Amino acid sequence: MSSPATPITTIDDITPVMEVQSSRPLEEVSTIELEIHKLVNIERRKIGCVELQYDDALAQIAEKHSIDMHVRDFFAHKNPSGDNSFKRAAKAGYKYRAYGENIAWYSRTRLNKMTKQEIANKIMYGEKGWWLSKKGHKENLLSANYDREGLGVWIYGNKVWATQNLAKKKT
Repeated sequence: MSSPATPITTIDDITPVMEVQSSRPLEEVSTIELEIHKLVNIERRKIGCVELQYDDALAQIAEKHSIDMHVRDFFAHKNPSGDNSFKRAAKAGYKYRAYGENIAWYSRTRLNKMTKQEIANKIMYGEKGWWLSKKGHKENLLSANYDREGLGVWIYGNKVWATQNLAKKKT
């Protein structure tokens, strides 16, 4: 008699067992993240707000959340295990004074024909109005409470998941 399968509760439980791979090369995904970072700072400069520094630790937290949304098939700030963005930051050991998160999801049949810039633009300005057209997302993105961000973009098939983590780091 075989033992019952261990339930998957977090993305950390999944990755050692199953190798999750993006359907786009990782360097291309990184370029999309950097393009979004540039667009965010352009928008912040327009209103006289300080530019955000890119934070690799925040990016790792964001990437894990984007992959988790894909693997466990959900789209929310709180994952199926009940962890919200603050809990994910705490689990990663990230210390902050202020913290925020934006997420986006985009699907298009011909996604593989889109350029990296087009994908970045869809996340920022797309017809679903992800980060700049939705009040809460825009307030987070343009808030003077934050001085750094990390982005996690995940592409699989014709779908894109994106997580933006914003923070003012505790010194």
